[in-house]
Amino acid sequence: MANLSSSQVEQFKRDGFLLLYDVVPEDRLQILQCEFEQWKEESRNFSGPYGKTFDNRPRFDVEPGHSAERPALRRIASPVEISAAYLDFMRDNSALDALIDILPPTSGSRIPRSIPSNPAPRPGSSIARTFCSNLTATTTW
Repeated sequence: MANLSSSQVEQFKRDGFLLLYDVVPEDRLQILQCEFEQWKEESRNFSGPYGKTFDNRPRFDVEPGHSAERPALRRIASPVEISAAYLDFMRDNSALDALIDILPPTSGSRIPRSIPSNPAPRPGSSIARTFCSNLTATTTW
């Protein structure tokens, strides 16, 4: 194992998940957040899903209630196709190293894809959060 302790691997096997803290250096996180913020600003020009991935899926997904006045960009599909920063992060990050520790290539597991999402409250929610605290990479199988 390159990155996780044996107790972390055991915790994952026992609980089915493992929380990793501070795995994204602040400078890289700021770059990713900045790109997401630019895409969010661009989304003001659209009323529904827009853009196309290489395989013709909608690239940008917006929340119900999204508008130019209250942009609510929810997800970006395949951001590595349009962003060098996301591609670099996808290729080299501690979370990926940890995944390899938990699911070695001999396990037959597929490497998951990551979809940046903005878990901000829905429009009209009384919960106030800043964008910078909302950016997450959601791992899906």
